[in-house]
Amino acid sequence: MRRGAAHRLRALTEPARRRLRGTARRSTKDYATHIPILIALSQHFPIEHVLELGCGTYSTRLFLDATVFATLKRLVSFDNDESWIEKISKEVGNDSRYRPHLIRGSMASIFIETSLKTFDLVFVDDPTSAEERTQTIRQLTAQKPTDVLVVIHDFEINDYRSAAAGFEHRHTFKAFTPQTGVVWNGHADRVGVIKNLQSEVKRWAKGTEPDDIEGWLKVLSR
Repeated sequence: MRRGAAHRLRALTEPARRRLRGTARRSTKDYATHIPILIALSQHFPIEHVLELGCGTYSTRLFLDATVFATLKRLVSFDNDESWIEKISKEVGNDSRYRPHLIRGSMASIFIETSLKTFDLVFVDDPTSAEERTQTIRQLTAQKPTDVLVVIHDFEINDYRSAAAGFEHRHTFKAFTPQTGVVWNGHADRVGVIKNLQSEVKRWAKGTEPDDIEGWLKVLSR
């Protein structure tokens, strides 16, 4: 997520954050708190195709990092800021796996033409507003995807949780705030894996910064 938009979004949701303060560690690196969760998933699930809703310095580069997502074949990223897409594209360089798209209008509108069936993971961090991200999550829920893991940043926000209530399985990683949710349908066998990963992230959070990729790889690798 871009920093200016992130500040505006988090300003809108600060009342909810104040109510929740004390239930999870508030990170000074709040743009990076999803990194441990994405690393954990990459080490325990075969992830080849990723849909990124809101490209970012942390997430886009992480998905394209072969030491983390070793099996990645395709990263499709949508964003509604052309200059931001250009910035991220320069950062990641000429990587044939990366396919950025400029979206005009709300992020939720991409589901008119984008099927989730070809993706293993969807990452939701679209930055325009809390209301628009809520709508994005509602549209994801309405699609009733059966094979994809959906990862939602800032999942401590009640509106996001409510919008994702239609998923059969919903888990929140609370070791860092902003919190990260992982939701999906079917595949009950994933529940035990996710709960174990929640425990592992919590175990190592006190001594590992959220953006310490090498450190998280060491403690979360199979």
